[in-house]
Amino acid sequence: MAVRIGLTAISYVVVPMQRRFAARPLKCYGWFPSRFVRYVSIGPMTPKIAPYPTFVVTARLDSASFLWLEGLRKANFPRELNFLSAHLTIFHKLTADQIERLSRRPMPGAPLRLDFSGPRLLGQGVAIDVTSPALADFRSDAARQMGELSRQDAAGWRPHVTIQNKTTPEIAHKLYEDLSSSRTRRQGEALGLQIWQYLGGPWAHKAELPFSSDFR
Repeated sequence: MAVRIGLTAISYVVVPMQRRFAARPLKCYGWFPSRFVRYVSIGPMTPKIAPYPTFVVTARLDSASFLWLEGLRKANFPRELNFLSAHLTIFHKLTADQIERLSRRPMPGAPLRLDFSGPRLLGQGVAIDVTSPALADFRSDAARQMGELSRQDAAGWRPHVTIQNKTTPEIAHKLYEDLSSSRTRRQGEALGLQIWQYLGGPWAHKAELPFSSDFR
């Protein structure tokens, strides 16, 4: 049985899922950003959904970079805590109105270069640092149009992809040393933006904002 839920600027349908707790997009109708419908699957315990939905914005990575980082995350992130795929977060918490503003601004006309510059120790995890002056400039310009940002988004942007978290400092330090001595410096591309709704743990994919007309 499916239950339709209506929220400001968003409608979606929640359907029960057979196995573990997760959010999985199934079908999408309508036009983004003014209104769209998304089906998501959830487990037996429905997470609390805020009365005003919040959204995460990530960079869509090229396939080779995503598969490399996703492999590292699956290999090193505690499985029972790993609800998400590897991702490069641009904004951590935006409102529906801010998503509207973001979608109206011009997007870059071509993919933006990313340099994966090596591992960063997080204390209880490890991330791969990312350097991209072009993406940083784009984010800064977009942030000025967003109005008031969350404390985390306003504090500055240190781009990275987390591949391990919520483990012990000893395990994290070992992975950091292993990656420091291996080939983790490489190049990739940001092909566009991905919009996700935060569901109290998992995310539900909502839309794509491409950086070029050749976006797939």
